[in-house]
Amino acid sequence: QVVGNPHLDPETSQTYETGLDFNTNGFIANLTYFYTNFQDKITTTYLNDGSQSWENIGDATLSGFETELSYDMGTPLALSWEIRPYLNLTILTRYEDETSGEDLKYISGTNFSTGLVLNNYEGVACRLNFAYSGSQNVNDWESSAYPTPVTKLDSSLVTDLSASWRFFESDSSGAFTLRGEIRNLLDEEYAYVKGYPMPGRSYFAGLRWEY
Repeated sequence: QVVGNPHLDPETSQTYETGLDFNTNGFIANLTYFYTNFQDKITTTYLNDGSQSWENIGDATLSGFETELSYDMGTPLALSWEIRPYLNLTILTRYEDETSGEDLKYISGTNFSTGLVLNNYEGVACRLNFAYSGSQNVNDWESSAYPTPVTKLDSSLVTDLSASWRFFESDSSGAFTLRGEIRNLLDEEYAYVKGYPMPGRSYFAGLRWEY
């Protein structure tokens, strides 16, 4: 059950960003620093009967760095394939509730995805991706204690593998592509919400028709 809060004030924020971008000969790099100050930040809360609602927690600050790196190794080798390792990384230097001085709940200090893309530019592609989510401070709703204690949700590293093959294409009939995916390839035990574990290793297959 979801319950509104008639006393909720609008959340406002100011954000400042600065960064650098670099792109040459298959190499892509960018680095961004961001700083956001929230006033009357709105967060999810739960009432005594378990209903979900929202509340203002006062002022909060969120700052950190984002970076993206990738390089097509096929470019200097004059290969017909794209062979591109990549990294997308976010590191928070501050995520603090200004009222309590504590870290904001449900926010990870470090997140990244990294992997490898293969593409022959003729309909065959493959991607191996590793996604990391850092630990978070969360409410332990599985506990019978009141007030609800704050606990730590463990970090996780989830691996996904996908591949596709465009096996037929014509002007009159369109293009047909087979696609397969293995999610959570290494069968990681993890959860984005405490008490609600995500699926283990899962297999998917599909056929796409574009015309």
